[in-house]
Amino acid sequence: MVVYVGHGDITEDGHAFLTLLDRDLDQAALYSTVIDALDADFIHLLIDACHASGVIGSRGEMAPKVLRRLQGMIERKELDHRPRVGAAFAESDTSQTHEWSRWNAGVFSHLARSALLGGADINQR
Repeated sequence: MVVYVGHGDITEDGHAFLTLLDRDLDQAALYSTVIDALDADFIHLLIDACHASGVIGSRGEMAPKVLRRLQGMIERKELDHRPRVGAAFAESDTSQTHEWSRWNAGVFSHLARSALLGGADINQR
């Protein structure tokens, strides 16, 4: 499981990236240096950052509105080539994520943590 909670942005030419302490992580680097380096049967990405969809890419067809918004950001459908990788990410139709001061965290991050800690275990097993 790869989890990233932080900031994301786009360059002036429309390429999305996640901000790390020592560098930016764009789509090519995410797949070549992180995902492809993992030796796992299945990989789950949980990303809570603005512009996450531009970094993760897509699998299959996307809605026309989303395609127009992401044009120039998604160069390849990276997930099409990696069937063992699943992704869930927070992002609104404006490419921004939402935070709630009561939780002192992003809404998606809070819900993902709650689910992983048992909130999504409907049969309590």
